[in-house]
Amino acid sequence: MTLVTPPADPFALPPKAAQEEDALLRARRSAGAVDKQLRKEAWNPRDKKIANDRTVLAEKLAGAYTGSDGMTQESVTLDDGRVMTRIRTGAGTTFCAVKESNGLTGGRDPFRDGIRTKVTTCGR
Repeated sequence: MTLVTPPADPFALPPKAAQEEDALLRARRSAGAVDKQLRKEAWNPRDKKIANDRTVLAEKLAGAYTGSDGMTQESVTLDDGRVMTRIRTGAGTTFCAVKESNGLTGGRDPFRDGIRTKVTTCGR
């Protein structure tokens, strides 16, 4: 005697987990189309521009950028009124620029004498 398997039920629903996964995948796939449609229908012109849209000018400017050397500067006002700026370059060198205070010597005339800036090594 031979056993014959009955044909599959054409009206049977797939398992519930597969339905939820399919709905999630469909939602993810349609997100781009929904975004395009909303941008097309937007009244505000700024909403119509895609955020990561690259123009020719932006591409050229990005290509010309060589990168930062990692320079940092830190300004500190000293007790006697002078301003010291510590500059650290990407190469590892450190130097300080100290700008003299106008009130240090009893009111120096900045138009006649000028306020000098001295570039020195930084002390601890």
